[in-house]
Amino acid sequence: MQKQITHRGWAAGMPEENTREAFRRAEEADDVNGVEFDVRWSDVRAEPVVCHYAWQEKDAESLDDVLSFLVTSTSIDVLLLELKEYYPFLWTEIKKLLVYHGLLEKTIIFAFPRVAKRFPWEARERMQLGIISLFPWRVNHYAKLKPASILFGYDKHKWTQILFRLLWWDAFIRKLFRMHPDIKFILGVAQHEKHLVHIHSLEGLYGYTVDKRA
Repeated sequence: MQKQITHRGWAAGMPEENTREAFRRAEEADDVNGVEFDVRWSDVRAEPVVCHYAWQEKDAESLDDVLSFLVTSTSIDVLLLELKEYYPFLWTEIKKLLVYHGLLEKTIIFAFPRVAKRFPWEARERMQLGIISLFPWRVNHYAKLKPASILFGYDKHKWTQILFRLLWWDAFIRKLFRMHPDIKFILGVAQHEKHLVHIHSLEGLYGYTVDKRA
């Protein structure tokens, strides 16, 4: 069964995105298996914080507080942690917090290629790492890194959704699943029921991220 993973906690684009309130909303839903959220380093606070943009750092919740909340959940079994930047000290702090809260096994740390290429792939130990593949022809290249997960998809723009359907869909994407059975492929971000109809037809897809604003 595919995992439904909420994008920024079912509040993307709203003031409470990437907050415990958003994650609480996801936890209370019957059909949610995981949450996705953004993490970056705050120089002012000298700690990892949960937010998408740098200008949000000052008021963002700390990663420690968010993990303290998520560890109590009985319904959330997948955490997708997107790093918006990479520093060795940020990596060390994130690992320390995941181990402390006992969430290492549930968490996949991923990023766009610009950031993910700096991950310590050869020294990941028990850390599950992922990468966002913007183009289908890059999947086999990224697969050489032996990622736990590869994420791909479309955004709100109709032209990118059309391009996605032309380049990725059906036969080609199913072939990728067969070629790389050890990789958890995750699709996103779904924003409409019509997206889910297509997504649910993809046998071999591990999960998908979804926005829900209400």
